[in-house]
Amino acid sequence: MDDFWLLSLVYFLISFFQIHPPQEIQSAGFSIPSLFSSILGSEESFFIHYHIVRISITIAIHSLIPIGYFLVIGFYQPDLKLFEISSLNNFWKIYFSVSLLTTIGLATVVFYWYMSSFENHPIARQLKKYSPNGQWKQIAAQINNEFRHFDKFSSGTSFYNRVYLTDNWLIKVNLYSVKICPTSNLDIALTGAIDLNLTTDGSMGRQLLKLVAKPLNDPCLFEQFILRLSSFEYHDFCEKLSLPIRQTCDIIIKQSLPEMFIESFREQVMTNQSTIYQREDLENCIGCMKKLADVKLIKLCGDNSDCRNCSCRPMWCLECMGKWFAYRQNQSEPISWMSSKATCPTCRAKFCVQDVSPLDLI
Repeated sequence: MDDFWLLSLVYFLISFFQIHPPQEIQSAGFSIPSLFSSILGSEESFFIHYHIVRISITIAIHSLIPIGYFLVIGFYQPDLKLFEISSLNNFWKIYFSVSLLTTIGLATVVFYWYMSSFENHPIARQLKKYSPNGQWKQIAAQINNEFRHFDKFSSGTSFYNRVYLTDNWLIKVNLYSVKICPTSNLDIALTGAIDLNLTTDGSMGRQLLKLVAKPLNDPCLFEQFILRLSSFEYHDFCEKLSLPIRQTCDIIIKQSLPEMFIESFREQVMTNQSTIYQREDLENCIGCMKKLADVKLIKLCGDNSDCRNCSCRPMWCLECMGKWFAYRQNQSEPISWMSSKATCPTCRAKFCVQDVSPLDLI
C-alpha cells in the first residue's frame, strides 16, 4: 500500500508539472509547446494557427491524465487487479468510467475541430464576430501581421499565461483559451492591486495590478476577462494602448527604480542651462522614434570635471537619454546614479546629469 501512495504522488506531481510547468521545465524543453514544436510551427509568424493547434493538442493530452493514472496503477500494482473490470469495487468502476468517458469526449471534440479545418474552434468562432462577412481567417491574418511587429507589448514568462497588445488587438493567452478583443471596442478598468514585497535581491517590491477588459458598446462581442500586470510594466502598457484606463478605486501605482530616476533626471535637466535650436533641424528621437529630440549634451559642469564636450547633434529625447543614463549605472547602488556619469550613446563622450541641456526651440 505504501508503494501505491508513493506511485500516486509521483504521478500527480508529474501531471501537475505538465499542466502548469515551472520556468525550469519550460526551459528544459519538457512543456507541450516544446515537445510539439515541429507541429505547432512558429508563434511569431502564425500566431492564431499556433494557438489553435496548441490548445487542441493540450486538451487531447490532458484528457489522458485520468485514464493514464488508472493504467499506471493497474500495471505497477497488479495485486489490485484493476484490469479485471468485472471484479472492480465501486470506486474504481466509477473512476474508470468517468475517466474513460472524459478521454473519449474531449478527444471527440478535438477530432471534430480538426475535421472541420478548425472552423468550429473557439478561437475561430471568436474571430468570426469581428468580421462583417464571417471570414475569420482574414481577421487571423491581420492579427498575425501585427503580432510580427517588434513594438508589441508582451507580459508574462509562461506560455499559458501571457498578455499581448498590438496596434489594434488586446490578447490574453491562457492554457486552454486565447481571449482576443479589438482595442477599438474596448473598455478597460484598473480595479485592484496586490503588493508583492518579497524580493530575493534586495530590490523594491512590486505590485500586481488587476485590470478588467470588457466590450465598450456591444456586450455580446466578447466576454470580459481579467489581466494581471506588474506595476513596472503598466507604463509601457498604457503607452501602447493609447486609450484611457478607468481607475475604479484609489491605487498608488509603484514605479520601478528607472522610472523614479527618470522623474528626478527630468527635474534636474530642466534646471540646467538650455540651448537654442531650430525646430526644423530636429528629427525624431532615435531611441523611441516617437518624440522629437529635445536635449543636447554640452559640458556645463565646469573645468574640474573629466566630462568631455559632445559634438553630436540632438538625437535623443529626455526620457530616452534618462533611460540610457540609468542603465549605464551600477544597478545595485541606485543612490549613486544621479552623481554618476555615463557616455554619449553615439560618440562615447563622458557626461554627467548637469551636461544634459534641454532645447529651447525657435
